[in-house]
Formats: sequence, C-alpha cells, structure tokens
Amino acid sequence: MANFKQHIKSRLKWARDKLLSSVHNRLDRLEHTLQNMSDPQFGKISHPQKFLVFKRIENLSNENFIVANKKIAAGGGGESFSDKPTHHGYFEYDEKSKDPASPLNPWAFIRVRNEICTLEECLHSILPAIQRGVIGYNDCDDGSAEVILDFCQKFPSFVPISYPYKVAQLGRETPEHLHNTLYHYSNYVFSFIPRNQWVVKIDVDHIHDAKKLYKSFYTVRNTYETLAYSRVHFLVKDGRVFVWHVNVAGEDDFGFVENCAGHFLLYNRDCGFVKHPEQNWIEEMCYKRPVEFVGDPELMNWHFPYIKPRRASEAEKCKWVPLADFKEYHKKLLGNKIPYDMVDEERILEIYSKFKTPH
Repeated sequence: MANFKQHIKSRLKWARDKLLSSVHNRLDRLEHTLQNMSDPQFGKISHPQKFLVFKRIENLSNENFIVANKKIAAGGGGESFSDKPTHHGYFEYDEKSKDPASPLNPWAFIRVRNEICTLEECLHSILPAIQRGVIGYNDCDDGSAEVILDFCQKFPSFVPISYPYKVAQLGRETPEHLHNTLYHYSNYVFSFIPRNQWVVKIDVDHIHDAKKLYKSFYTVRNTYETLAYSRVHFLVKDGRVFVWHVNVAGEDDFGFVENCAGHFLLYNRDCGFVKHPEQNWIEEMCYKRPVEFVGDPELMNWHFPYIKPRRASEAEKCKWVPLADFKEYHKKLLGNKIPYDMVDEERILEIYSKFKTPH
C-alpha cells in the first residue's frame, strides 16, 4: 500500500512539474514575442488575401506551369540579371508576390555538386513557386554546371555562382582550409542574396510540389519567424517505393522528419552559416537575432538522397520500410500534414522515371 501511495505521489509531482513547465514555456514565448514586437526592425506580416488567392489557384496544376516554362526560349542573352521573372507560376495570382521584401517572393538558395540525376527536374519543379534565386556550384564534372548555366540563361532571374575552391565531401574528407568547408562555401553563395529579404533553401535532390511550396510562404507572420520544412527520404528499388526509417530520436518518426530546421524559409538579417559543433564538414544556420521556428502546413517535397552515384552504395546500410507501412503508421497524418498525393506510389515512380542517368 505504501508503495502504491508513493507511486501516486510521484506521478502527481511529475504531472505538476510538467504543467508548470508548459506554463513557463508559454509565458517565455509570449515574453519573447512581446520583446520582438518592441524591436523597431520587427516586421509584422499579414496576408488577408490568402484564401482568395488559394481559391484562384485551386484548379491550376504544377504540370501545366512546368510544360509552359520548359518552352520558354532563352531570354536576355544570359549575361545580365533580370529582377523580373520570365517564367510563369502561382505568384502571378497575387500582386503582393511582386514585392521584393515579401516572403511570397523569396530567393531560392541552391548549392550544387554533381547532381545531374535530379538537377533539372528539381529546378523546373520550383519555378511555378519561386521567381528568383542564386545557384552556387563547385567541382562539377557530370554536366551539372552546363545545366545550371543553360537554366540561368533561360530564366535570368536566377544567378549562377561558380565557387572556385574544392569543398570537402560530407563525412569523407577533412577540409584543409577554411575555403574548403561547406559552411564557408554556403556563406559565399548566401552573400549574393540581398539583406532584409526572404530566402528559401532548396536542395536539388528534392523534387517539390510547387503549389504546396508557394502556399507555404503565407505561413510566416513576422520577420523573426523561420519556417521549418518537413521531409521524407525515398528510395525506388525494383519498381517499388521505400522510405528511409532514420530512427534518430527527436529527428525521425518512422521515416517522417517533421519541421527540420535544416530546410527553411527565413528572413535574411543577422544570420549566416557556421561550422556544426560536432561535425566540421556540416554547416548549420546561426542567428544573431531572436528567432522562432514554425512548422510547415504540409509535406511539399520528395527527397531522394541516394540517387547520387557517390551515395548509392550507402543505401544498403540504411533501414528501409515499404511505402505502404509508412502510410499505415502515419495514417492519422494522411490528408493533412502528409497529403495523400505526396505518398502516392504511382506519382513517386513517375517522378523517379524522369531522372537522368549519370554519365
């Protein structure tokens, strides 16, 4: 009986502490928000037109925009940057998307090294959502550089940025000098994006649903918020789709990496890349200002991390689960956080079929 009473007492204490902790956290967030609002540089953002715009674009399709954009002839000779997009997209249905300071008009921040398999499909997948961007590239010998230069000639609101140094490969090489580190390379490319404007990080082994990507830009409410995007790692093998069950506590829930801070929409003020505290070949974003992370409304991209030839052999070491098992485990999220069409096997196989075979 004494043990039972002690157990009840312990559970009550745990519940009380958890409740107090929750209250304190809410008060801290409220205080943090109030402090931010007193900052003269705090920019409150509202989108009263959001639902009207969403209604306008409801019946528009990504594929129609992609087909139209692929037909666009080279504009501007490819030599001079144009601050106005020559391509078409959902941004044409909201006048506020023309504002260079709006989160509806972010810069794409892109880095490339030998990504020929997915590069072109990725770039065309984002065009209906994104009007401009910078594309950094280095050490490319698989045709990626040529694809980037051709793309930027056709769409001169995207700027190609060649990085002249070798960058140490993740987990395989130790950087010899500062300019060989990923974070230094990232900052170099990042420096071409104007300050006090919005940036969305795009990795080219991700294929994006442009409509969902564009709609996500309406999520942020002030310039201190960073929108963290979710992702799922996919593998296609023998005509079937599998999901990488990363199984890292706090990062992965049976293959669903929710609101990962490594993929973001952020306001470019007092922030930049620094060396990861534990792995010197990995970078992370550092903020020298208050920041509040907010989650994305829904999954809007497919990640194919092992499509790269240099990574293909590593896939065998990973734990993969069939797509059907992933959907069963996350059935409560299907139709909301994980849209049905993002885990449609036929759609994923169709995307995969468009990838290029490396030289």
